[in-house]
Amino acid sequence: VGLAGNRGHWARLWDGIHGNPGWFGAASNRPELAARNRAAIQACIDLCPTTVLGAGDWHVDGRLLVTRNGASIIGAGHTQTDQTSNDGGKVTRIVS
Repeated sequence: VGLAGNRGHWARLWDGIHGNPGWFGAASNRPELAARNRAAIQACIDLCPTTVLGAGDWHVDGRLLVTRNGASIIGAGHTQTDQTSNDGGKVTRIVS
């Protein structure tokens, strides 16, 4: 995000690849927003080559469809050597 020219408004600077579902209204760890999250995440998948989901539970009320070749969804994860049963909210989960 940066100040756009002398007009005094802010414009989001996008790299043309990585998208954030929050730009479309999605929020993690909010089960009551499942319908809005599904629509927002789907919009991000449709527009951006790579959708980046931060850590947390992303509740959706239906399926997400990836139809474009080369599109990807990236989230936070843990290593196989992590033997703890509690992820501490450090992983990404899509909950339907």
